[in-house]
Amino acid sequence: MKNKIILILMLVLLSCSAYAAHNPDFQEGFTFTSWWYNDYYSSAASDSLDKLDVIGTDYIAVLVTQYMDDITSTDIYSDGTKTPSDGSIVQAIEKAHSRGMKVMLKPHIDVKTGDWRGDINPSNWNTWFNNYAAFINHYADIAEANGVEIFVVGTELKSSASRLSDWQNVISGIKAKYNGSTVYAANWDNYDNVNFWNDLDYIGVNAYFPLTGKTNPTLAELKSAWTVHKNSLSSFSASKGKNIIFTEIGYQSIDGTNMHPWWSSGIDDEDEQADCYRAALEEFWDEDWLEGMYWWHWYYNYNQDYDDFGVYGKPARDVVEEFYIGCEENWIVQYGSCLANDTQLKYYIDQNSCGTTDDLPADNGTYVACDYCTPNMVFTNWTDWENGGNCLMNDSQKQNRSRVEYDENYCGEIENVTHWESQYVACDYCVPDWQAYNTSCVDGNLTQYYEDDNGCYGITGLGSDLDEQPANQTLSCGSGECNLSSDCGTDSYVGGKYCDGDNVMEVYRTYNCADPGKSNSSCSYSEQEFLRDTCEDGCLNGICKVPSRECIIPYEGMVITEDTTLCTDNYYFNDGLNISANNIALDCNDSLIQGDFSGYGITIDGVEGTVIKNCEIKGFKNAVRNSGNVRLKLFDNELYGSITGIGSDSTISGNKIFTGGSATFDGVDVNQASNVTISNNRIVGSDHIIYLNRVYNSKIIDNIIVEYGQSWTRTISMDGVGNILIKNNTFPYRGGYGAYCWYSCSDVDIINNRWYEHDEESEGCFDSDVDGICDDPFNLGAGFSDDYPIAQPLTCYTNSDCWKENGWTGNEYCSDGDVYQDYRRYRCYNPGTYDSYCSYTDMPKIKSECENGCSDGICLSEDCACSDDDDCGNDGYVGNSYCSGDDVYRVYRKWDCHNPGTNEAYCSYDDDERMIEGCTNCMNGNCVEGCSIDSDCGSNVWIGSPYCSGDDVWQVYGIWNCNAGTCEYSENDELKESCINCLNSVCVNDYGESSKESDIRVTGLVVQYPQNPAAGSTVVFAFNLKNTGKVDVEAEWKLDTGEEVIRGYNELKPGEARIIGRKTKYSAAGSYAVKIIADPNEEVDESDESNNEKEIVVEVS
Repeated sequence: MKNKIILILMLVLLSCSAYAAHNPDFQEGFTFTSWWYNDYYSSAASDSLDKLDVIGTDYIAVLVTQYMDDITSTDIYSDGTKTPSDGSIVQAIEKAHSRGMKVMLKPHIDVKTGDWRGDINPSNWNTWFNNYAAFINHYADIAEANGVEIFVVGTELKSSASRLSDWQNVISGIKAKYNGSTVYAANWDNYDNVNFWNDLDYIGVNAYFPLTGKTNPTLAELKSAWTVHKNSLSSFSASKGKNIIFTEIGYQSIDGTNMHPWWSSGIDDEDEQADCYRAALEEFWDEDWLEGMYWWHWYYNYNQDYDDFGVYGKPARDVVEEFYIGCEENWIVQYGSCLANDTQLKYYIDQNSCGTTDDLPADNGTYVACDYCTPNMVFTNWTDWENGGNCLMNDSQKQNRSRVEYDENYCGEIENVTHWESQYVACDYCVPDWQAYNTSCVDGNLTQYYEDDNGCYGITGLGSDLDEQPANQTLSCGSGECNLSSDCGTDSYVGGKYCDGDNVMEVYRTYNCADPGKSNSSCSYSEQEFLRDTCEDGCLNGICKVPSRECIIPYEGMVITEDTTLCTDNYYFNDGLNISANNIALDCNDSLIQGDFSGYGITIDGVEGTVIKNCEIKGFKNAVRNSGNVRLKLFDNELYGSITGIGSDSTISGNKIFTGGSATFDGVDVNQASNVTISNNRIVGSDHIIYLNRVYNSKIIDNIIVEYGQSWTRTISMDGVGNILIKNNTFPYRGGYGAYCWYSCSDVDIINNRWYEHDEESEGCFDSDVDGICDDPFNLGAGFSDDYPIAQPLTCYTNSDCWKENGWTGNEYCSDGDVYQDYRRYRCYNPGTYDSYCSYTDMPKIKSECENGCSDGICLSEDCACSDDDDCGNDGYVGNSYCSGDDVYRVYRKWDCHNPGTNEAYCSYDDDERMIEGCTNCMNGNCVEGCSIDSDCGSNVWIGSPYCSGDDVWQVYGIWNCNAGTCEYSENDELKESCINCLNSVCVNDYGESSKESDIRVTGLVVQYPQNPAAGSTVVFAFNLKNTGKVDVEAEWKLDTGEEVIRGYNELKPGEARIIGRKTKYSAAGSYAVKIIADPNEEVDESDESNNEKEIVVEVS
C-alpha cells in the first residue's frame, strides 16, 4: 500500500504547473501604435517589433488614425503629419509578418477637439456613414492586399451602435473587399448594446473595466474584482455563440490605475500596473470563450512612454513574457528512497514546470533494484572511566567504562552489544580534619594537641589516616590576650585596591600575638603595600583601564583566535562563530546573531577559558556548543537554544536563556564537571531545563527558572551528581518535577527557593513564626523536597511583571551633534526577593549619528545654506522648445530657498510648462506656415540615446527639409563619434577609459531618520552626490520619494562629494520605491551614465 501512495503523489505533482494550458490559437497580442505619418518606416519601429517578438507576442494590432474636426462634423480626413501613410502601414504589416507575427489592422477616428469618439453626433448621419464607409473600405483594401488576418470595422463608436442598417451596410461593403476575420471594438460599458454582432466573426471589447476602489489593492483583490465582469462576458459570449477578443486592455504605471484604467494621473506605481496585468492574465488565460487580448499599447519607439501605458523596462513587461513565451518540457530522472524490499521508485520531474506530460518517459512510476541496507559492525570509542560506586573504607573505588558494538548502517538486523571493563583506583574514603586543642593551663604551661574532627582512623582503621597528624606542643599560658596569632585576627588584604601611577596596589595586614599564652600576651598587626597588578593602559580607581578596541564585523563561519568585540548590528548566518584559542573574550556588544534553525550559534572548539557576553543568539539548534566540556563563562547574554558542554569551574550568570529542552537533555547541559555556578539567570524551557551529568560541588542559586512542561517533565534533571546546592531560586511556573534524579544523586540540598504554586496559605505554605519560610518542607516529587521554601508573595519576579513595555519616550533632541531620544525601561528591582518593586528609568540613547551636525532633532545635510531664492539660482527658461498641440511651449524653472537663513536651509526648484508662441501649425518646437529654406521647418536634432555600433558611437538624427514650400521630416541612424573602442555608448581607449572629463556619481541612498518611518511623521532621506570627473559641474538631481518629487542642484569641484538630506512626509502606510537620479535631464555629457541612479524600498507603517 505504501508504494501505491508514493506513485499517486508523484503523478499528482507531475500534473501541476504555474498556469493551466489554454487555447493554442489564443491571440497573444499588443497594439502597435504611432500618430505620425512615417514612424512605421523607422529603424526604431523595427527594433520595437523585435522587442515584442522576444516576449512571445504573436499578434499585433497596427493602429492608423484619421480625424474629425469636432463631434458634429460629417467629414473624416487624413492629417498629413499625424495619420500614418499607407506605405508606412504596409511596412508595419510586412515587418510583423517577417517575424512570424499575425496582424490585426485597427483604424481609429479621433476628434481634433479632444472629445471622445464615442460621443460623436454628426449633423447628418447619412453623410457621416457614407464618409465612414469610404474611410474604412480604404483600409480594408490595404488589409486584403497585404494578408492581414483580422480587420477591425470600428472602435468605440458608442453613439452609432444602435444604427443597425447603417452598420450592416458598412460591414457588407467590407466583406465584399476583405476575406479575413472581422470584429468591432466596443467600449467596456457598451458591448451589450451593439446589435450587429451576428454580422461579424468575433465580439470585440475594449476591456477597461474599473476594478477596485483602492489605490493599493492586493493581487487577490484585483483578481476578485474581475469575477462579476468575467461572468457577464462568459454569459454574453454563450448567448451570441461567438468568442470574444479583448481588442484593447491596458493600465498605466500610475497609482490607482485599476480604478479607472482608461486614464489616470498621479504618482508612479509600476508595481500596481504589473499586478493589474497579472490579475487579468491569471483570470482569463484558460477561458475557452476568450480568443485573445491586445495590450494597449506598445509605441513604435519602445523607449518612449509619453502616457505611462508602456511596459518596456517595467515589471509588467516581465509578467507578459511569463505568460506569452510558452514552455518546453525538460524531464529529469529522480529516485525515491530505497525500500525494505530492496526496490526504489523511479520517476521524472519537469525542470521547467510546464504542466504537460506530452514527452513523459514511459518508465515513469516504475520500481528499480537497490540495496536497502548492508550491516557493518563497528565499535565506539571506550567511554571515560566513571566511578561505579562510592569510595570504600580501604581507600579504593571501582571504576567502569564501556564501548558499544553497533551496525553503523543501522539496518536493524543486528542488535547493539555493550562491552564493559572494570578497575579499582585509589581514593580517600575519609579525609582527616586536624584541629588544634589546648589542655588546661598548669603552672604557666599548657599542651596544644591535635584531633581529627572527622574521626577517620576510627572509621577505617587505616594507619595512613594518622600519617599527617601534627605533633603536640608545650606553650606558656596565662590570662593574656592571646595564645596564637590567629586569636588576634585573620591575615588578609584590607582597604581595597588603589592606584599608584600605572600600578594597582593593596595593603596586606598581618596579625601577631606577642608572648602567646602568657598573662602579658597582646595582639598587634603590621601592614605592608603589595603590587597587585601593572596596567598597560593606565590605572583608574584601583582598576586597570581596558584599552579601547575597534569593533569587528563578523562573517559566516568566522574563526575567533583573539579577544573580539563585535560592531553592534543584526547578523544573519547559516553557520555561526567558532572560538578556537584558549582564554578568549567575545563581546557581542548587544548584537543579534540569527541562524536558520540548524547548526550552532557559537562553537567552542575544545579550548578553555572562554568568556562570552552581551550576545543575542537566535535560530540555532545550540546557542552555545562547548565541544570539549571545559571552563566557560557566560555573562549578560540572551540565548535561544541549548548550551552544551559546560565544564569544570564554569560560571553562567546574568543571562536570559530560552532552551528547547527535550529527551536529548539539550537545555543548560553541564557534563562531567565540578565547581560550576549557575546564578542570576532567567531560564525558560519545557523539559530538562538544567541537566547535570556527573557533576559535583556545584551551585544553582538566585535564578528565575520557568518550566512550561507536562506533569512528567523535569526542571532540574540530574544523573550521577554529588554535593549540589539549589538555593534562592524562583520558580514562577513548574509543569512536572522540580528536581529529578536518574541515577546516584547524593548530597543534593534544595533550600530557600520560591515556588510560585506554594508560597501562600491557600497553597499549603503556612508561616506561623512570620520568618518568610514555610513551616513545612515542600514535596517536589521524585524523592526531593525543598526543606525551607520561601513564603509570602513578591511584588515581581521579572521585568515583565512591571506593567508596561519598554520604549522611546519624549521628543527627539540634539546632543553632541547627533540625534538622541530618551528610552524608558521598566524594571523589576530585587526580582524574586521580599524587597522586589517596580519602577522605570529614562536613559538617553542615540537614534541617528549625524555627519554634519544636528538641529531640532534632525541631522543636517552638507548643503550650502541660502538666505533668499536668488542664492539658489536664476529663474528662467530651460531646455529646448517643443510642440504642444499647434503651439510652441518651453519649460520655465523657478528656484526656491526653504527655511531661509537657518541651519536647515536648502534649495529646490519647480518646472512649469509655458506657451511662448501661438501657431497655426507647430513642428519640432517651431511654428510652421510654409518654408523657403530647411531652417524654416525646424532644427535638426539628435533623438533618443546614443549607442555603440562596432567601435563607434551612433544615434538617431532627425532632419528637416523644405521641399517645394512643404516641410518634410526624416530620421536616420547616423555616426555621432568615431572611436578606438566603444563601451556603454561612449568612446573609450584600449583600457576602457573614457576621454570625457565630466562624470557625476550617486554613491548611496539611505533613510537617515527615523529607523522605522511612520505615516504622517517626518522622514529624512540622505544621499551622496560626487563629482568623479575632472572638471567643475553643476549637478542637478531629482529625488522621487514615491509620493512627491524633490529637485535641487549642487556645484561640485572635481573629486568633491556632498551628503544631501531632504525631509518629506508620507500620507499613508505602504511600501514605497524611492529613487535618486543625478542629471535627470542629461545636460552633462558624462563619461559614464550608468552610475547616476540609486533606488531603495521604504516600508512606512
